[in-house]
Amino acid sequence: MRQRPQRILDALINMTPDVGFPYGKMTGWGPALAAHKTFFQHHCGVEARDHFCMHAGDRNAVFHATHSVREYMEASKRPKFGLITPSWGTYEVIITGYYGPDALVTLECPNGIPDSEKVDKFLTENPDVGCLIMCNPNNPSGDVFGSSRLVNLLQVLYKHQVPAISDELYMLFVYDREHRSLARAAAELWKSDRHHDVGKWAANNIMVLGVGVQKVVGSGKRCSAAWIPNTYWRSRFVSSQGASAGQPAILSQAISTSVINSRGYVRGYTEMKLRRDAMLEMLANLKTELAETPFTVEHSSGQGAFYLAVYFNGLSGMQYTPNLNGEGKVTITSSEDVAMWLVDQAAVIGSPASTALITDPRFIRLSYGNLQRDQIPVAGRQIGAALKALAQMNGY
Repeated sequence: MRQRPQRILDALINMTPDVGFPYGKMTGWGPALAAHKTFFQHHCGVEARDHFCMHAGDRNAVFHATHSVREYMEASKRPKFGLITPSWGTYEVIITGYYGPDALVTLECPNGIPDSEKVDKFLTENPDVGCLIMCNPNNPSGDVFGSSRLVNLLQVLYKHQVPAISDELYMLFVYDREHRSLARAAAELWKSDRHHDVGKWAANNIMVLGVGVQKVVGSGKRCSAAWIPNTYWRSRFVSSQGASAGQPAILSQAISTSVINSRGYVRGYTEMKLRRDAMLEMLANLKTELAETPFTVEHSSGQGAFYLAVYFNGLSGMQYTPNLNGEGKVTITSSEDVAMWLVDQAAVIGSPASTALITDPRFIRLSYGNLQRDQIPVAGRQIGAALKALAQMNGY
């Protein structure tokens, strides 16, 4: 990454009152929009700086983006959204909540990164899909689309004339691989002689939800940007920011069940990577420590997010006596039970699949966004001790 956008990126993430960068201090939406434009221009290869709009938070962006393209879908008599899964559960909550349970069709594939043949088959078998939604990097797997896969995907979308929404809000948390934006792939195709028509179509039929930042200094609001070249869709995106207030129950459900709250604790990309690495080391040590127990640990790659999706295999059916209420035993049967056991027996907070909006119900979410690095190995030791104690309680 070039020095200038890195400096802007640091300012966006840190969000402290004394941070200054080429556009002046971040004291309102104007400087924030300018910073996001510049970052998009460098990171995503987007040159048209007027194709942007701001929105107050990533979960709201899901509604605004789907609302933007919905009228086009209905006019073309293709009223359903196609969603590549596994994916962030907010999409299902908002799409089915606003547009009805029949408005969503899912394309399931390993790690949320399908090849073009699978997408082609999916759109052929579901001709009523009028918009494809993808996460790049995928949430929760963290996998990313490679350059060739993005190019092939755009060619398939062009063949079926299906627009796409690319959720790239976690593009900053790709630590060990290169993040390639769908916007950059479209721009490169447009400039090529061989696929100019595909690129030209794609540049007007995709939207990219990018860099989610916690708040703008002086406003206390969350701040993110969307790249939407289609003028009419962009106007609908902006107007929908007032319309979303009409269905507060659905939005509040999505907002309250997926808490992202760095609130000044995050000090840039490097610190987040160090925390991620500490989490992976902690889990590796935990796997070794549990070799003589009936438990094993599975987890996501730690890409594309500031948390890991973790599965403690072997806990189902285990019983323990709660510290908070010592009367009677509790049997672990779900990720909700695992989360309660973690808090009670290990003093570690994790979010169950149902509230963290993780597709796989076995997993819980362990976030490192708010953890200091030196706390991570401590949490690992506490989890290990609690698991060993659980094994003993159950006769192992």
